[in-house]
Amino acid sequence: MRSSSVMAVMAIMSLGTAELPAARYAVAEFGPAACTHELRKGQDTASANCDLSGLNRSAGDLTSLLKQLEKSTDESARGRVVDAIGRMGPRAMAAVPKLIGEFRRGIPATVIGWEVNYLVEGGAALALSRIGPGAQAELLQGLNSSEASIRLRCLVTLTEMKPVDHRVEQALRSRVRNDSDGEVRAIACRGLGRIGHPNEEVSATLAEALGDKEVRVRMHALGSLQRLGAQTEEVVAAVAIALQDNTSSVRLEAARTLGGIRPARRQHASDVAKLLKADRVWERIAVACILGEMGPEAGAALGPLLDSIRSHDIYVVREATVAIRRIDPANDEVVRALLELADHSDPTVRCAGASGLGALGADGLSGLRRALQDADADVRVTAASALIRLSDNRQDTVPVLVTGLEDGRRHVRYAAAVALGEAGPEARTAVPMLRSLLHVGDEGMKSAVNKALLQIGRQ
Repeated sequence: MRSSSVMAVMAIMSLGTAELPAARYAVAEFGPAACTHELRKGQDTASANCDLSGLNRSAGDLTSLLKQLEKSTDESARGRVVDAIGRMGPRAMAAVPKLIGEFRRGIPATVIGWEVNYLVEGGAALALSRIGPGAQAELLQGLNSSEASIRLRCLVTLTEMKPVDHRVEQALRSRVRNDSDGEVRAIACRGLGRIGHPNEEVSATLAEALGDKEVRVRMHALGSLQRLGAQTEEVVAAVAIALQDNTSSVRLEAARTLGGIRPARRQHASDVAKLLKADRVWERIAVACILGEMGPEAGAALGPLLDSIRSHDIYVVREATVAIRRIDPANDEVVRALLELADHSDPTVRCAGASGLGALGADGLSGLRRALQDADADVRVTAASALIRLSDNRQDTVPVLVTGLEDGRRHVRYAAAVALGEAGPEARTAVPMLRSLLHVGDEGMKSAVNKALLQIGRQ
């Protein structure tokens, strides 16, 4: 029986002229026979030679490839040459300076040119990583280049190599502290996290970077501190200061970093909780989630979380409720706060209260059942949706949801359809009304209705 590789080569050899570019890419995986066949057909000899060179891995072929790289002006052909050099592995050490030189070519203005050149530059980095640790000395030297693009690509390539030489860590720390280019400093911060050496010098360098003027540097420094699990007092103090950063994404990343440092949770939970007063809704929601993930050690945040609920911050009520229960499962104040919301004169606030009660589990059942009688359909549907998930008794909830399908507000109809689907076969009485909605509304609504019908079991 013929091997699969031989059969693949025969299949490639049977391709017509139109398919030859794809064939040239594939034959490198199957052997010289396919390359030889292409040479006989006379199609793009240089390209076929590139593939053959990568397979034979001889010094003579490397010399030939380097000459092709020097002469060729076609970016696609250059990319194939670079790939062939990389396939030679450590035997291509002599090509390292030339491959680093590929980083200097820059990005052409046209979109197509950008895509092609990106492949060439990315291929050079891949080829260097294939050559292995022997290329590190040249790459480290490349960090002294006056061109930021060269330094950047050398950094990226160095951090992908395994094993990592101690000189790489030293070079990364030096770039974080001294490089004039913000992107290089940012990638150096990221690299320190990726190489995984959580020593005090690395931690100190990353903590120092939290004062960098560039947002991306501060973000990558925080990300690397998280990855390394750095927990020194100096690191904790620097991250705590970052909670006051003037950029919201940095503040949130600092909060996550502190949340991942167990000894810091109890000490700084109240500092993280101050972000619950942020102007942006998504930031307040994210902070509530972070505090919940911190668990019992975030006890100092219970007061601010309860204040978020009592102050009618409707967008944060559910996340704040979940966080409180994770921090203190026996907390009763949250139940009382949510019941107060459920009795509010504003239906929007009552709806938020019902959503929070749904997050309480069994403790919220009585309040949710009462909310089924609310004058506002949005509140009723929110309560019924929660009860569908919390209780097996759907006798009272399905009729409420069916009525919700008739509401004039799209989000109410949508929520009702989703909840009816979750009720499964017990929501059969809703099928006629659901089917009627297939002929009206937007595609998102129709998709929710179709899914509900499938879950109920009738289409």
